[in-house]
Amino acid sequence: MFGAGAPEPRPAYTPPPFAPYPDALLRRLTTTLRMLQAAEVMPWPAREAQSQAELFLGAVERLPEDRRGDLASAFETEMSRLG
Repeated sequence: MFGAGAPEPRPAYTPPPFAPYPDALLRRLTTTLRMLQAAEVMPWPAREAQSQAELFLGAVERLPEDRRGDLASAFETEMSRLG
């Protein structure tokens, strides 16, 4: 009916491995990290904390390697401390 065989599936979208605005992204990540460092209790409910962790760590991966520093390990340390 629609020709021979099924259409080829599209490949999954993969975002570029860099952030288009690394300075703005780095400021945002640093602000989040400082908030966690200042917190005495986890600032988010469990489900949101998981989402925040996925977003934060994914965003760190989008920074150029020379801008990443130890953001991911510092974030994970704070999440463990508060968690």
